[in-house]
Parts: sequence; C-alpha cells; structure tokens
Amino acid sequence: MRGFNTVVVIGSGDIACKCIKILADHHDNVVCIEHEKGYLSMMKSICQKYNCRYKAITEQEQLLEYFNKITVKTLIVSANNNYIFPEAVLDKQNLSVINFHNALLPHHGGRNAPTWAIFQMDETTGITWHEVTPKVDAGDIIIQRGIVIAQDMTALELARKCMEVGAEAFQEIIPKLLAENYTARVQLPAKEMGFHYSGDIPNAGIMDISWSTERISAFLRSLDYGKIRILPRPRVVLLDKCYVIERYHIIRTGKQDLARVIVNKYRAFICSQGLSITLDLKGWGE
Repeated sequence: MRGFNTVVVIGSGDIACKCIKILADHHDNVVCIEHEKGYLSMMKSICQKYNCRYKAITEQEQLLEYFNKITVKTLIVSANNNYIFPEAVLDKQNLSVINFHNALLPHHGGRNAPTWAIFQMDETTGITWHEVTPKVDAGDIIIQRGIVIAQDMTALELARKCMEVGAEAFQEIIPKLLAENYTARVQLPAKEMGFHYSGDIPNAGIMDISWSTERISAFLRSLDYGKIRILPRPRVVLLDKCYVIERYHIIRTGKQDLARVIVNKYRAFICSQGLSITLDLKGWGE
C-alpha cells in the first residue's frame, strides 16, 4: 500500500481527540500538535493513552519551523485548528494537508460557522473535510455530511454535533486517505453565505428589540457557547441604556399572544409568536 511515513494531527477539542483515536487503529506513527489549547483540553492525555507523540507548539514561527523540517511523506490532519498554513508549507511535495470545517462549504467559510448558521436561521448545516490551499476553506471537497439544526439549538450544541459528525466522516474516509486513492471535487465559489472572520459578530453583538421573537431567539443562541467565551456576551439597548445580556431563557408557549415587552431594572420579558424570552441584564460598564 502506498502511504505516509507520518500522520500529524494539529488542532484541539473533541474532533482532534476523536481523529487521534481513529488514526491509532490505522497508523503506527501519529504525532499530535496542540497549537491553541482548548477549554479543558484532553489532547495530551489522549495521546498518552493511544501511544501517540504529543507536542504543544503555540508560537507561529516554531510551528512553521517544525513543518519546514519534515522531510518524509506526511499527512497533516487539521481538526479544530486556527493555524493558517503558509504557502511555503503547502508547496512542499512531501506534505498533504486536509482540514475539518464545521459547515457545508462554500457556505459559512471562516470562523465560528455554527454561529452564522444559527443566526441566519438556516434549517440545515453540516461538515466538510477538504484539501487545504492557500485560500482559506476553499480547497477541493473530500466528504460532506448534513446536519439538521434543531429549533432551539445553541452554537455550542451545534459545534459539538458538527464534531461528532465530522469524526464519523473521518472514520469513513481515513483508509482511502492513507492509501491515497480518494477522490475530491472542486469547491464552487461562495455566492450567498460569505466568509466570516474571527472579529465578525452577528449584528455587532447587539440585539435589536424590534426583531421578531424568532430572530431574537436565533441571535441569542448564535452567541451561546456556554462557559466557553468564544464571542462577547450579547448586548441590548433598552430605554436609551445599553445592557449586557448575562443570561436568557426561551420558552415555546404555543400561544399567539399580542407582542409585548416588559422591562424592569435588570430584567426584560419579550413575548409574541408563541415564544416567551426572559433576559437577565447588567448595565454596560458596571
């Protein structure tokens, strides 16, 4: 079998750990690089369990030096990884680089795709494994899998679902990847959904009180990564004062009540279209 001398996994979080577990059954020389430690990272312990080499390389220059020194044929698996591979690395003939993306490319390329899928009220999203090119998230597509976005799903819940489905897809394609007998299709240019940068936040992070309750629900859920502070807390302007939304609670009542907004000092209640939304607030700057 044709193959790679080494497989390098670079990334963090659940998807990277699952890829390590899968690779341990298919290759005896797996190196794991954690470039940006995730919340409650388990990557090092997973490497120890499956007898894979672990490296923490946080500096860009050190990472570039590491890749430049690789002389053997190597497959690089980028999974939940924010390092952008420079052309000098991608041009190396002995390196093949693939990447996991938590959306159906070309839709929602770039950062925080679950946020944008929820905010734009998409009914479905998915995952993509693709080849890496100098243009971010634009390489040929190896495999995609769709995901239905549940009615009240948060960004954290969707991100976790994407990682679960992404690992299942990786399990499916890894034998062909290692044997270099897979096919990939050209990715079409994005038309509608655009590309999202790390600094992009839905509506600049400010909730519009004039939105429908469904839109408000989507906005709040799109910024909700639980305890992981991926994006700033949402804000809202009420009675000419800006508040931080510290917590929210959404109930689907099924009742078509007349729209109403009730504001106390640090709590707002919004009700219409069968949705009841409670906001716990804190004065901006307090």
